[in-house]
Amino acid sequence: AHLHTRLLVSEMESFQRTRALNLLEDMADRLKTNPAAAEAYLTDEKDGIGATDCPSLSVGSTRAVRDLNAWCLALRGSAVRASTGAVAELPLARGCVQALADGVDTVYLLTVVWQGARPLSRPPGRLPCGEGGYDSPPGSDCAQRADMCRRYVSTQVQLTRMQES
Repeated sequence: AHLHTRLLVSEMESFQRTRALNLLEDMADRLKTNPAAAEAYLTDEKDGIGATDCPSLSVGSTRAVRDLNAWCLALRGSAVRASTGAVAELPLARGCVQALADGVDTVYLLTVVWQGARPLSRPPGRLPCGEGGYDSPPGSDCAQRADMCRRYVSTQVQLTRMQES
C-alpha cells in the first residue's frame, strides 16, 4: 500500500510538472512575440503573479497586461472547470518574470512554482519566486522542512535589442 501511494504521488507530481512546463512555454512565447514591451511583463521576483488577484483588464489594456492576466488565470486553473468554478491543477501556483541582465541583450528568467505533495529538495538560492510560501499545511512534512515542497520550472528568454542606425 505504501509503494502504491508513493507511485500515485509521483504520477501526480509528474502531471503537475508537465502542466507547469506548458504554462512556462506559454509565457515565454508571449514575451518573445512582444519584445518591445518586455519590461511590462516583469513581476515581483518573489510574489510573482497568480498568488493574489490577477491584473485588471480594461478597454485600453496593453497586450502585456492582457498576457499577464491570461497567464495568471491559467496559473489559477481557469482551463479546468468544475461545478464550483476553476480547479487549480497546480496547487498555490504562481509565475515570476525577472530581468537578469541589461545591455545589448536582456535575459529574462521565467519561473512557475507550486506546492508539492511531499518534501524533496530546496530550489536553488538564486530562485526567489515563491520563496517561503510553500511550507504548509501546519504540522505537515512540508511545514517541518522549510521550502522543500516548493516545486519549480524555469527557463531563460534572451531578447536582443535592435540598434538604430
